[in-house]
Amino acid sequence: MGDTGRSRQDPRFGIFELDLQAGELRKHGLRIRLQEQPFKVLAALLERPGEVVTREELRKRLWPDDTFVDFDHGLASAINRLREALGDSAENPRYVETLPRRGYRFIAPVDGITTDRRTGVEVPPEEARPAPVAGRLLKSRYTKVTATAGLLAAVAFVTLFLTRPLPPPRVLHIVQLTAGGPSANLIALATDGVRIYFSREQAGRWSLATIPVSGGEPIEISTPLQWPFLEDISPDGSEFLVSDRPEFGSGYPLYIVPVVGGSARRVGNVEVGCAGWLPDRTKILYTHGRGLFLTNRGGSGTRKLVSTPNDPYWPRASPDGKLIRFSQWDSVTFAHSLWQVAADGTGLRPLLPGWNNPPNECCGQWSADGRYYVFQSTRQGMTSTWAIRESVGFLQRAKLEPVRLTDGPIETFAPLVSKDGRKVFVIGNQERAELIRYDAQARQFVPFLPEKSISMLDFTRDGQWLAYVSYPEGTLWKSKPDMTQRVQLTAPPMQVALPRWSPDGKLIAFQAQEPPGSFKIHLVSPQGGTPQPLTPGETADQENPGWSPDGNLLVFCQGADAGYGARDVRLFDVRTRQLSKLPASEGLYSPRWSPDGRYIAALRSGEEYLWLFDLRVRKWIELPRIPVGYPTWSHDSKYIYFDSPKGPAFYRLRVGDRKLEQVLSLEHLRMTGSFGWGWTGLAPDDSPLVLRNLSVQEIYALDWEAP
Repeated sequence: MGDTGRSRQDPRFGIFELDLQAGELRKHGLRIRLQEQPFKVLAALLERPGEVVTREELRKRLWPDDTFVDFDHGLASAINRLREALGDSAENPRYVETLPRRGYRFIAPVDGITTDRRTGVEVPPEEARPAPVAGRLLKSRYTKVTATAGLLAAVAFVTLFLTRPLPPPRVLHIVQLTAGGPSANLIALATDGVRIYFSREQAGRWSLATIPVSGGEPIEISTPLQWPFLEDISPDGSEFLVSDRPEFGSGYPLYIVPVVGGSARRVGNVEVGCAGWLPDRTKILYTHGRGLFLTNRGGSGTRKLVSTPNDPYWPRASPDGKLIRFSQWDSVTFAHSLWQVAADGTGLRPLLPGWNNPPNECCGQWSADGRYYVFQSTRQGMTSTWAIRESVGFLQRAKLEPVRLTDGPIETFAPLVSKDGRKVFVIGNQERAELIRYDAQARQFVPFLPEKSISMLDFTRDGQWLAYVSYPEGTLWKSKPDMTQRVQLTAPPMQVALPRWSPDGKLIAFQAQEPPGSFKIHLVSPQGGTPQPLTPGETADQENPGWSPDGNLLVFCQGADAGYGARDVRLFDVRTRQLSKLPASEGLYSPRWSPDGRYIAALRSGEEYLWLFDLRVRKWIELPRIPVGYPTWSHDSKYIYFDSPKGPAFYRLRVGDRKLEQVLSLEHLRMTGSFGWGWTGLAPDDSPLVLRNLSVQEIYALDWEAP
């Protein structure tokens, strides 16, 4: 057929439109970035949809002067960038098909406006020529019938769209991207679309590291900061926000660090808890105390955006900059929850009220297009990744409730949607721990109860029996010290901690939680049976049980609403079942009764310093001010052993003269718990026991379908 004189302008395909005059590609009406060469390739393919456009034709279109040398690489690069902009794939193409050694073909349906090149007048494609007069009446009737049928079809289509919601997102495939093993704690993922960046803790120090989005060996990023902690990456992927986090402190200096290397520049004198970029990179969002703040890049113009009910962290702005979401830790209930506020500081509210009881959600991130919000949530001891569909298109419906993306056996943390929206990156964690004992003669740690993952334990007074908690299941067991004659005493969903044998070996006291309830002290026979709560009907939290040397009394801490400040120390008479309060014990917790019966040691809430209650004079004594974790009496009552983040190290305090001495360093030991904190105790010979973290943390990519 000859040239009809018609050409196509502004071709449209799927959700895309090519504006030939402006030289722009639009998606949903919004301009998306596309370089000149891939734009020319797309224009050439759309001129002849469904037909093969040869490589030679594309060469002449892209490089008409014939000066380009590496044509194959240049064309392949242009095709790859075009596919990236369209969200297309060479293996499973939706738009651009490759014909090896021949060329390329545009395979999607194309719509556009047809014009006559000779006159420039728009012509309807099927009505370009006038119909004969004799056929006009029939055509008119046919047109009316067709229009009516089309209208009915449109109504039916819209009705179907409104009654059939979009399917929920789902994970199609999971790929492990790293293989670092149990030597590092990972946190805070960020990406620029090419690489993944994260913070990691190794051998007691923080560092920044990176891997390609396709996976690989982590490479450390050098910074001038001693304790670099990745807060966020700018939307264009050019700058990090990094805080310098030493061992202690509530506020940390904040720095802007170029991704490609360069000097770190401090953001004024601001001190932050956590921080994040705003979409335009001119302002920074950060938390401090119980407030959310905005500041300029240089740290000037700082203003408080909103006061928060509790301690905020992990602030993130939506891609359009209209909303801010952050996590919040309640120091009274220990709950983690997601909150939302408008960019002008109005409308502060919880994001998911009543969705998880008690709430345990944090660390949310938006996808780059703002369609999805992903976060982590912990339920029944398992942390998983969830997603919320934020918005839908015109005449579409979607269930705007959270949808679970992962469900074990690996726990997933800190989810992050890839720049192209095709994947969700997560930190996967397989929990495991090893109990080790410090051999003073060999001056090294050796395995204690090898091949068993145990978190906490206690021996009978004669050392013949052992009560321990399996890790990470949190179930209570009884066995001989050689792990024979094992008996399981509790079962999920009850989570157990801190078992204590009674002096006569006839009962085991422990604290337990049955989600979504609070912690309660229970008693169980070592022979088995149903564990019994110490005070049935009590609503306040009860933690850290311990026995008096004669076995008649139990000491523990109790707090209304599980609050640190509301805690005090209680005594329970096992014979009379009477409950009393230890004098002047407000704000104290973690009580420990000395084996000789003279003292009760406890920690001061908020300070974690040791205090000693002398039962002879009924008076509290303040001990040297050092943060204390898991205090344990020596068997002769002369010393209190404990671990401390100061160092970090394992210490002992001589009660007689208050002398403090370091027993051993824990600096290069990876312990369980957040930021190095974990259980410690004493073996029957008073040698230190430490719970070493053998959990494996890796970065995974979740290939997902996100309609």
